[in-house]
Amino acid sequence: MQSRPSRGISFGWALAERLIFPAIRKRLGPNLRALICGSAPLARETQLFFMMLDIPVLQGYGLTETTGICTLDGPSPY
Repeated sequence: MQSRPSRGISFGWALAERLIFPAIRKRLGPNLRALICGSAPLARETQLFFMMLDIPVLQGYGLTETTGICTLDGPSPY
């Protein structure tokens, strides 16, 4: 069973949504819809950070010469 977040976490999240995340999104630009990464496994924390910003991170797997982008993650979260 999943518990509700504590009041401090809820307040912190609401504050970040209002003050911090918009500033980061603005710096990244209005046209960024997703990030694509490859060559090494992405740290879960990095992927979760961008998911908090509503920016999906798609991970590619494969050799360059075998078109690694054919094995790209879908945009849905975990």
